[in-house]
Amino acid sequence: MESLRNRVLTCLVERAPNSLTAPNILTLLDLADIHGLQKELEIMSAEGLVVVRKHARNPDYALPSYVGLPMREYVSVNGIKVPRLLANDTARPEELNIYFEVLARRILQIETDAERKLDERLKSYWANVVTLFGAFIGVFALIVGFLRVVPFEPGSTFTSVLMLSSAQVIPLAVILGAFVWFLKSQFK
Repeated sequence: MESLRNRVLTCLVERAPNSLTAPNILTLLDLADIHGLQKELEIMSAEGLVVVRKHARNPDYALPSYVGLPMREYVSVNGIKVPRLLANDTARPEELNIYFEVLARRILQIETDAERKLDERLKSYWANVVTLFGAFIGVFALIVGFLRVVPFEPGSTFTSVLMLSSAQVIPLAVILGAFVWFLKSQFK
């Protein structure tokens, strides 16, 4: 696994020329131990690998030099490029408006997709409920149908009684099957 020092340096290079606070780095590296990170940043500062800038709330950390490092000028959000705010830039109002518009569009898209998927799943759920209910009614009707007294002659064979019973039940089974199929196709 890559050492914490290398991960911090990589993070600072990727965000060049902007400085980062320890909580920023913690979030970007998906870490849980803020104390371990702060200890590593102090060691890196003592060795001259990072420069600490003291502020009222949180100190921020930057590389000593950004000469020769590539700097990303844009952030891509859902395929839309938005200019990055770099160190010493002044925030232009329209850039901030663009950030919020892109974010709002993406949130609406995610919400619409989630609603559509939920509707599809709910429809599928109800289709399954209706199908199971229809199958239950069908099986129950078949059982009740077979419990009817079937008139037969004293010399009837097993096959003749079975044929007569089937002739009474099969039309009901076909109608119930068609009904269940119709309901399932309507709810899919």
